[in-house]
Amino acid sequence: MGCDGRDFAISNLAGGIVKSGTINSVNDRISVADLAAGTYILSVGNSSFKFIKR
Repeated sequence: MGCDGRDFAISNLAGGIVKSGTINSVNDRISVADLAAGTYILSVGNSSFKFIKR
């Protein structure tokens, strides 16, 4: 079962969206190489995940 066409957004703790796009399969990867070090929230569908970029 995949997540074809599911939108994602990465936001900083201030609530600003710093990256967004569409995930086309469960095997897709989202590069965060261009983000500054800090804490972010990844939102996909109805789920949110907090992560730290070092």
